[in-house]
Amino acid sequence: MKKITLALLAVTCFIGSGFSQLNYNLVAPPDNGSTSPLRGPNGTAAHALQRGIMYIHPYEMLPMNSSSITSVGFQYLHGTGGVPVVGNFTLYMQNAPGWAYAKGQTYTGALTGMQTVYTGTYTVPGGTGPATVTLPFTSGFNFTGDGVYVAWDFSSAGPYAAAAATLQCTNNFAAYAELWLGSMEAAAAPITNTFTGSNFRPALIFNATNTNTNEIEVVDILAEGKIARQFNTPQNITSMVVNSSIGAQNNVTVALNATGANPFSTTQVINMAPGAITTLTWSNYIPTTDGQSTITIASLFSDQNLANNSKTWIQEVTCNEISQNKPVSTFTFNSSFGFGLTTGSGCFLSKHTIPTSASLTAVKLSIGASSTNTNQNVYGVLVSSTGAILATSSNTVSISPSTIATLNFGNVGLTAGSVYYIGVAQPTSGYYPIAYQSNNLTFDPPPYYDVPLTGGTITQAGVNGYFGMDAVFGFSSTAITASATKTLICKNAPPNSVTLTVTGPGVTSFSWSTGGTGTMIAVTPTAQGSGGTGPVFYYVVGTETLSGCKTGSASITVSISACTALESNTTSGYDLKVFPNPAVNGKSTITGLTGTNAIIVYNNLGQVILTRTESEESTFIDLSNQPAGNYLIRITNQEHESRTVKLVNQH
Repeated sequence: MKKITLALLAVTCFIGSGFSQLNYNLVAPPDNGSTSPLRGPNGTAAHALQRGIMYIHPYEMLPMNSSSITSVGFQYLHGTGGVPVVGNFTLYMQNAPGWAYAKGQTYTGALTGMQTVYTGTYTVPGGTGPATVTLPFTSGFNFTGDGVYVAWDFSSAGPYAAAAATLQCTNNFAAYAELWLGSMEAAAAPITNTFTGSNFRPALIFNATNTNTNEIEVVDILAEGKIARQFNTPQNITSMVVNSSIGAQNNVTVALNATGANPFSTTQVINMAPGAITTLTWSNYIPTTDGQSTITIASLFSDQNLANNSKTWIQEVTCNEISQNKPVSTFTFNSSFGFGLTTGSGCFLSKHTIPTSASLTAVKLSIGASSTNTNQNVYGVLVSSTGAILATSSNTVSISPSTIATLNFGNVGLTAGSVYYIGVAQPTSGYYPIAYQSNNLTFDPPPYYDVPLTGGTITQAGVNGYFGMDAVFGFSSTAITASATKTLICKNAPPNSVTLTVTGPGVTSFSWSTGGTGTMIAVTPTAQGSGGTGPVFYYVVGTETLSGCKTGSASITVSISACTALESNTTSGYDLKVFPNPAVNGKSTITGLTGTNAIIVYNNLGQVILTRTESEESTFIDLSNQPAGNYLIRITNQEHESRTVKLVNQH
């Protein structure tokens, strides 16, 4: 289990220096300007006995993906400044097919399977300037293009120097491996067999003969782990291709192929000089369907080693979630990242540019497996581009190892085209809340950031890998409208059934608060108020046909009235009206009806000219075929109560 304490260290480029067509002169791990007097023989009495073993990642060895290594050199920033110190030295090497150190923490155990490539003397330089100690191999070491282990054993009987020589190193501690280097030192035998890890590795110089006449390797793919389909914008996928051949390779076809939920394919053709490392960008892939896809970048060039011609990445498409890390279904909880046991608190953030207006609703956090996480707290944070805390989640979650926590914001509006930092806060020290997955690719993934709990300066975090954090968004770009055949009904006056209808452009799937689905449902409202009267609320949410994303909600209210008399009762929403009055061209409408009503229209002679039974809230009266004059409309409800309204008919 990894427990990484947040650090602020620059991540160096993996590419070594000095390439020619026939020979390599490669610095690996790359020198990033760091130094150490401790991680190799330094010439002091304290280093009379000194051992070390370190892991070098395959991509730190590029463009040398296979070769015959003929020597290794240790680089010193300066010597002892006194006497050179001579000792006996044995160097071991082994190809490492994995992606991280896997040799354990005992020196004798780590040597299992390693090849002795040099045995002889080693002289720690005595000057004050830069120096290199080169160890020529008796026969070449066949490097297969994987990672490589390098181990050594130094012993000297003196005379020793008073001051230590200093080695050129890299301290890139988290890019590829959990353990970079283990070392042991002693002034006299016996020397310990157990070591602890160090971030500092000597920057070695590998000299090798290029054995590749026809070799292209795809070494990288970089893409988002999860994208929100409703943003509907092209994504940039980046890949890296290396020509490890002695000569140039032209017309190399490289293909992007996606399978699964969102099939897609395209190609690019490139020309490559010997030793060239070419970065390709793919920007025309817009997934539209929920689910996981496997994205493969592959060289279609027939070369010496077909096994290294492709790289894959799993990507998930959802309606409203985005993340840098791989989908949770493929994410591991084994490693944990946090501010550690003593170093304080703060916020971990990922940077996002929001392409369209949306609202942040939640952050999903994969909790690391560290036992220190039990019953600790985290909460969600939204930070502006200037480091201001814009919002925190409404809930602080007590976490458990190897679980997923949802930190809810409600709905916080985000502006299209704006940059936001979204993540989680660790309010106290002493635990490692975030599940972490190391980076197994050449490129550094998009960086993560940290900021104090109260906001402030945004700082890039010194980590090269993936946090298990997903930002969840809500969308309301599509409006839907709900209506009802009746918005007022009488209590205990059947029929009380009401038909609810919803419409929305481009929406065919709806979900009602009643549990019903579809564009039209029938309900019988039941009020919860005093006497069973009052308003009844219904809500509906749609799913867009094209995107499959949820719309905003629509609501409709149906009022239940006691309907004790056929009179105006505007306080309960019941108000009987006839309009227009006088009628226009003989046409008018009666509104405010509740329950079932008998409607009779009389002329000025008392003759019945129209009868009707109506159970709707309104009804249409047409007197256009009757003479102009005064008419009476008599309305009788189910309680046999009547009300008469005078209507003037005009033509």
